Amino acid sequence: MRNQVEMIMRDLDSLVSLDHPARSIWGLLEKLDLSEFYGSIKAVLTRPGRSTTDPRVLLAVWLLATVESVSSSRKLERLCQEHDAYRWLCGGAPINYHMLSDFRTAHRQALDGLLTQIVVVDGSGRRHAGGCGPRWNEGTCQCRCSFLPSARDAGSLSGSCPKAGGASV
Repeated sequence: MRNQVEMIMRDLDSLVSLDHPARSIWGLLEKLDLSEFYGSIKAVLTRPGRSTTDPRVLLAVWLLATVESVSSSRKLERLCQEHDAYRWLCGGAPINYHMLSDFRTAHRQALDGLLTQIVVVDGSGRRHAGGCGPRWNEGTCQCRCSFLPSARDAGSLSGSCPKAGGASV
């Protein structure tokens, strides 16, 4: 019975719950100015160019990977093919380890700066998306984005973030 072919039709959106961290990450990236990452995409008027993957997709994949302590582009490629949350972030775009590695190398400073601003390690060593980077201190600096489930357990993670101009979460 297991060798029977079965066709299951599902849309990507139904694969990820509404409160999944991937959705929070995508929502955060939609609000940020990512022009530094888009600036490297150049149009060529004299001949057809090659297609490029949206930097927001690559950032979202790397951010979720960072939150989940994944740093290998080869492991991340596998996750993009096999894990529903990563497949949802990719939105059907083909992602390979070389693309992920090249993106990380080409945008190292901008990526490090962005991740420092929005990934926080709480007192128990868990990572989550935040707003204050390495200066985060429970009770003194609040984060500006929708928190990932592991961060909700960290305590006083609500209110406003001084780096976000007092924007409420």
